[in-house]
Amino acid sequence: ERERFRRACANVVQLFEAQFAMVEEAMLAAAGLIAVKPDITEDQWTTYVDGLRVSTIGRLGSVGIGFVERVAPAGLDAHVARLKRLRPAYRVWPVGPRDVYFPLVLLRQPATGAVAAPFGFDAYTDKARRDVMDRALATRDIAYSGVVHIETLDTSTGTLREEAEPAVAMYAPAFSAVAPNRDRNAARPQHLGFVVTLVRLRTMIANGLRQTGYDEVS
Repeated sequence: ERERFRRACANVVQLFEAQFAMVEEAMLAAAGLIAVKPDITEDQWTTYVDGLRVSTIGRLGSVGIGFVERVAPAGLDAHVARLKRLRPAYRVWPVGPRDVYFPLVLLRQPATGAVAAPFGFDAYTDKARRDVMDRALATRDIAYSGVVHIETLDTSTGTLREEAEPAVAMYAPAFSAVAPNRDRNAARPQHLGFVVTLVRLRTMIANGLRQTGYDEVS
């Protein structure tokens, strides 16, 4: 029994790596879409993310694929006005002046595990998430957080509440596409924001254990 458990643990680790790789692949594809179409509509985002098997990664624990847009202070009013045409109650929050804003503007969720999306919430105001976003931007690659808790919108109060279940946040930087140009002085790609997902760890672990014959998570 001990040897069977040891093999099961090794198999679960391999499954985790494969499952996170699947989520990463979807995030990078979504970042590529933002690069070539930064003005993408919500319907276009939904259609594209659905094609990335959002339902499959949802079963692995992902809450879906979202995008947080980089907004400079000078462009904040125009940003809010644009999003209000789509969501009349839209606002960027927490309120207050800062050097840059990263509000959530797009989110496609799987049918299972869907949450009340906190559109307009600026996760960059949270130090743990800000550190991950800074690391993703510095490395130009996907960065993972430590253990966090998914924050959902309490529609009755308009405030955030945390899930008890532990999760991990993943951020992939998105840059504007630049046409090939031999001029060394040509403009560099512009940072547009981050593709983001959060993965419920117990859900992913349970999925891995079920596949190895151990279907209980303590």
